[in-house]
Amino acid sequence: MALVLFLALSLAVTLLAVIVVKQRARYDWLSERVRMVIDSSRENTTNLKDLIQDVRVVDGVVAAATRWPSTPTIRRWSEPTERVVLLLPGAAYHLPEVTRLADALGSRGVPARIASGRPHWLRLEAGARWITEDVYDLPSPDQLGEDVSAVVTLKDWGGYGDVVAAAKARGIPTFAKVEGAQDFNDVDTGQDRKPYTHADHILCQGQNDFDALSGSRFIIGSSRLERLWSAPPAPRPPARAIINVNFTYGVLDSARELYTESAIEGCRIAGIPYTLAIHPAEYAIKSAHTSTIPISRLLDVGTVLISRFSTVPFEAMARDIAFIYHNPHGEKVPTFQNPEGAFDVSTNAAELGEAIAQNGPGKDVRKRSATFFAKQVDMDPRRSSAERTADVINSTATRFSKG
Repeated sequence: MALVLFLALSLAVTLLAVIVVKQRARYDWLSERVRMVIDSSRENTTNLKDLIQDVRVVDGVVAAATRWPSTPTIRRWSEPTERVVLLLPGAAYHLPEVTRLADALGSRGVPARIASGRPHWLRLEAGARWITEDVYDLPSPDQLGEDVSAVVTLKDWGGYGDVVAAAKARGIPTFAKVEGAQDFNDVDTGQDRKPYTHADHILCQGQNDFDALSGSRFIIGSSRLERLWSAPPAPRPPARAIINVNFTYGVLDSARELYTESAIEGCRIAGIPYTLAIHPAEYAIKSAHTSTIPISRLLDVGTVLISRFSTVPFEAMARDIAFIYHNPHGEKVPTFQNPEGAFDVSTNAAELGEAIAQNGPGKDVRKRSATFFAKQVDMDPRRSSAERTADVINSTATRFSKG
């Protein structure tokens, strides 16, 4: 009997070893494949079809490299040994901001923890494959207490509004970091959000945010955008327009068709191929030219971005990619109403076609947009955005050790 048990156990261990070896071999193959894809993309030998096919491989490899097996998970909240600054991202593109901020706080002796509400996790999960930091399940607002020294969120309304309110009620300092282009006065949203007016302190990307808001506020830049601006511009691929379609959360829904059809017609007039980049929350557009690949990666194969109000134009400028503000629907939010020479503006297909023709290869987009960009995203050559943010939090909040 003992011999039978020994043989069964040996067989089980052998099978497990085979599975692990096969998984590791697959991981090694994927790692090599993604290296080839990334190198190819940098050398601009990858066309759009290759990118579409390989983006899933890239996602899988990065996931395997950071969390093997690949699926990221949200950890149950546990009481930290020290008070922590609670960092609350609301979308995948917020993660580079909070992970770098966590590092900067840690280097100053201030512990931090990234947490997410369950509804937000649906928007964070894909991005969590790219990071090694743990993401914790957000405790309910009534559980906030002695183990939290400060709360930092990229949205102080909506899903995290109750957390901000609960923290303030308990005397916990709250900070809201402006996440990107923002309709501060709800000119076009049709809502009454009052963004970035609920937290104690507002962390502004640049002078534009500072001037639009009031109260305790600090200009600290953007980790993601300053890194893009500082990186050498990549050689551009063959001409292709990326059309940003982001009529989401009930904002200007009725303008979607006019915007999209006129943008497509403008590309046809200019004789340039195009791809529709669909916001993750955008479900109304389906066509053969539609991609659900994150727009940051689609910009790798684009030479011009066509967009309405969005944060994406800031990324295009930072990456030295031409941007055309397409506004046939007459949105009024002021961010892109005064281009200051940084980009062209179109209100119909004919104007867009002409603007595309004027934004061919060889344009120095960063030089053209430098003045405009500096007002939107402040950069300090001596200190990173994460360091500036950590210094503000460190000097403003004083609850960093348990009493």
